[in-house]
Amino acid sequence: MKKQLKYLPLALFIVSVSTACSLSGSGSSGGGTGLAFSVEMINVSVPAGGIVFPIGNTDGEIALMDHAFLIGKTEVTWQLWSTVYDWATDNSVDHDGNGTAGDDTYTIMSPGRTGSVADGTGMTDQHPVTVVSWRSCMVFCNALTEYYNAQNGTTLSCVYYSDAQYTTPFRVSTNDPIANPLVSGHEDQPYIKAAVSGNIDMANCTADGFRLPTAMEWEFAARWHGSSADGRTDLISQNNNGGSAFLTPGC
Repeated sequence: MKKQLKYLPLALFIVSVSTACSLSGSGSSGGGTGLAFSVEMINVSVPAGGIVFPIGNTDGEIALMDHAFLIGKTEVTWQLWSTVYDWATDNSVDHDGNGTAGDDTYTIMSPGRTGSVADGTGMTDQHPVTVVSWRSCMVFCNALTEYYNAQNGTTLSCVYYSDAQYTTPFRVSTNDPIANPLVSGHEDQPYIKAAVSGNIDMANCTADGFRLPTAMEWEFAARWHGSSADGRTDLISQNNNGGSAFLTPGC
């Protein structure tokens, strides 16, 4: 029996490991965006060798965060989503910069909505986009990467691909039933650009474009306060490999 695709009030965050990916004109990594508005990215710094940190509701387990990354300070707003969505789905646009428009148009099956109220009452374009599928969020990240390149003259590489050689970025999401069993290269298990072909593990990713955070990045970023406690006494101090981090405790 095939599972049906579900739409959730998903909180969409974007991540990049490239310091070139700034969506804020005055952000920590600087640079222009081509946007008429700013999207702040937080630089989650991690020393060489990583930081061991507690995980779980009771802090009863530990994990290693072994790389620094940039993550959106807030969920993706309706303003950012709709701007990139409209650009990506416009068939008069050359999305990949190959000089030909219309051969690379995106199809993002979740148009999304503004915030948590179905009819939009009280919502603004600064509320998060909601009611979007994981598939559409994945494709949106590729679209955002190509949008950023088009606006800034950069060559950031997309993360998610349908082929094992990483030549065809995912530009289409569907409402088809969830693949069972999963097949590599399907939208439910995309290839992740890496140094070797056929990779599906985000840990091996070499792309420098935007993507969804891993579960571990999500928890570390949610707990991460910074390299200073700023006078707070309720934080967990972790000192590893010549660096330190102050983290919020579990529930």
